[in-house]
Amino acid sequence: MSRGSQAVYTEFATEVERQGLGAQVAQTQCGCIAPHCGQGPVVCVYPSGNWYAPVTPADVGELVGQDIAAGKTVTRLAINRVTTEVESV
Repeated sequence: MSRGSQAVYTEFATEVERQGLGAQVAQTQCGCIAPHCGQGPVVCVYPSGNWYAPVTPADVGELVGQDIAAGKTVTRLAINRVTTEVESV
């Protein structure tokens, strides 16, 4: 983990609990998330499918409150939208 990602991860765990969302949120870590490697720390939120970068610990409260809790995109940090919908053939 680099570029301050451990501090962001730790702040997410703290903020999720602070906002009372611990039972609804699963948090994981990974290495580089291509194609956004080098833009990190990168955060991917589901079910919204929003990707955010570069995220700092100071951004975490807004991301948890807006995207995770309220389903609203934090446009100033958004880098990509990934959909989980499967296309029918």
